Amino acid sequence: MPIRTIATLLALTALLLPASSPRASEQEATAETAAETRVAEFTGELLPVFFVTDVMRSAEFYLALGFEFRHFFDYASGEEVEEWLSDEPPMWALMAAGSQTFALHRIPDSADLVVGGMRHYFLMPDVESHYERVGALGIETGELADRPWMKLFSVTDPDGHLIFFGTEK
Repeated sequence: MPIRTIATLLALTALLLPASSPRASEQEATAETAAETRVAEFTGELLPVFFVTDVMRSAEFYLALGFEFRHFFDYASGEEVEEWLSDEPPMWALMAAGSQTFALHRIPDSADLVVGGMRHYFLMPDVESHYERVGALGIETGELADRPWMKLFSVTDPDGHLIFFGTEK
């Protein structure tokens, strides 16, 4: 049952029962406990996953842009590995941008998922020098735009993800 439906049912039930009803106070306590513990169940970290057609090609692209490679995940052994030795292409790699990590995940042809088309923003202290560095690598970039809130530029990865780099003002 969707969370919105459960919350609505709890709220409606609490309205229909008299305030002195033991059941009403039980539901209020349950709702309060759920709200208190909900935050404690999360680490606060978010792991964006970029769906790609070729993890190795994408990892090399992001390495060229200055991202850090952390590891592949070998589904056969259930282990994180730094070097891919299998004849099969990797399904998953973990990359990093400073303290933020993101995953590259190869989607099997049979999956009903869309590859590419997402927009991802990475903030950095000096976007102008990064713009020059990326351009010198021969990677096609968008123009270095100077907006009132940020200076930024974009590149498109091999699968069509639009990657923005920016410095806030």
